[in-house]
Amino acid sequence: MVEIARDEAEKKFVNKKDDRAMEIRKHVDIVRSILNSMGDGEISTSSYDVAWVAMIKNVNGTNKPQFPSSLQWIINNQLEDGSWGDKYFFSTYDRILNTLARIVALKTWNVSPEKIEKGLSFMRDNMWKLEEEKAEHMPIGYEIVFPSLLEIAEHMGIEVPNDSPAIKEIYAHRDLKIPKEVLHSVPTGLLYNLEGLRDLEWEKLLKLQFEDGSFFWCPSSTAHAFMQTNDEKCLKFLNDVVEKFNGAVPNICPVDTFEHIWALDRLQRLGISRYFEPEMKERVAYIYVGYALDVPWYASLPRLEARFYVEHYGGGDDVWIGKVLYRMYYVNNDTYLELAKLDFNQCQELHQLEWNRIQKWEMWLTKNLVQEDGYQGDAELMVDVINLCSGRSINEEKLNHPLYKHLAHLTNSISHQLNPFYRHKAHNGNYCPENDTDVSSNVEPDMQELVQLVFQNSIEDIDPEIKRTFLTVAKSFYYAGYCDPSTIDTHIGKVLFERVVV
Repeated sequence: MVEIARDEAEKKFVNKKDDRAMEIRKHVDIVRSILNSMGDGEISTSSYDVAWVAMIKNVNGTNKPQFPSSLQWIINNQLEDGSWGDKYFFSTYDRILNTLARIVALKTWNVSPEKIEKGLSFMRDNMWKLEEEKAEHMPIGYEIVFPSLLEIAEHMGIEVPNDSPAIKEIYAHRDLKIPKEVLHSVPTGLLYNLEGLRDLEWEKLLKLQFEDGSFFWCPSSTAHAFMQTNDEKCLKFLNDVVEKFNGAVPNICPVDTFEHIWALDRLQRLGISRYFEPEMKERVAYIYVGYALDVPWYASLPRLEARFYVEHYGGGDDVWIGKVLYRMYYVNNDTYLELAKLDFNQCQELHQLEWNRIQKWEMWLTKNLVQEDGYQGDAELMVDVINLCSGRSINEEKLNHPLYKHLAHLTNSISHQLNPFYRHKAHNGNYCPENDTDVSSNVEPDMQELVQLVFQNSIEDIDPEIKRTFLTVAKSFYYAGYCDPSTIDTHIGKVLFERVVV
């Protein structure tokens, strides 16, 4: 009966395989198209920055905007409640700042009085909500740029409620930043918020200007710098950005390096980066996993990381906090998420079939892992089994390769050093680091050397996949030594049996 059930499970897997493969292929093609089309970076518009660009007067001396398309963008994009900002995610910080900036821009040119009044109505109705916002959700430099914008509005005769405790607290934090002598001598993050600073020495600041003419790649900060200096490099940067975004501008540009790194990071954490190895090799990805706060990297396992991250990745709903809220379309989108879910469920079905087949090994493995002295070849044996099952030929020449032998020695050594922790858990049901030597301190030198050997290239190298198998096995032993049995059971259940809802 057991064999019949296994056969039925395999038949169901095969029947689903073709349909799912087509669906996965479709999503892979879309993601590959996204990766190959990356340029300066795709990023959402910042209403706040558009407002500052729209305030620039024509360089020819006429009392008209230098960028009329930016002013028109403001007029065309007011939200129904009278505010400006992210349409799908309400943050009082973000909406208040964006709306006040737009009101100031429209008032500068005395256009659309009905939109100004609608915006002011929103401000009067919602300023009190600043007191309910959490400080950690405050955009970057808010305590610098918002008070300055309030003062500009007041100078223009725009009446905005500004006596709430929340606003007074924001004012109190405005001057608790880097001293002016530092600001004028070395590049700091405050170059991103120049429009909010007072008593600036522009002759010194222009020496800190970025090569592209911007200040910290920020349109609003650069717009303010141009208003104060008429610097041609500032104007060129602004011209380029306005042209690229058809009048609208983001809060920072370009974002190419940022976009590439974070997009690949997302693909790695979602467990689908293997579909895009050529693209991955062209860029540098920084890999960080959500549960790494609880599980060290040496004990992290790719499918487990992917399972946790699929739950936390918001796809197209994710927003970033900069000077304003913004979105990175090639970093957070629903296509990545849908592909990750399809891929995980397919891998899970395959793992379930493998799980049924390897359970007969369980008693043998358990016996060897918890015996008193331990067999130092366990890890090497597992590497050989994985490589053979993956179709990688392991001949006598490879087994005798100096690098292969060294990797095997390190992996066996790591496994052997972790034996005391397996024994402790076998007898006590859990691992108590306070009563024993810490896992990481025991195996840290060998793990560091193993990681270095796996990821570095050498003249007399071996198959990279074979090298990575040694690291995978070492991390599996480390994981088994680090995590208590209940945690391991939870992880097994999550990876093998808990489906991701597509």
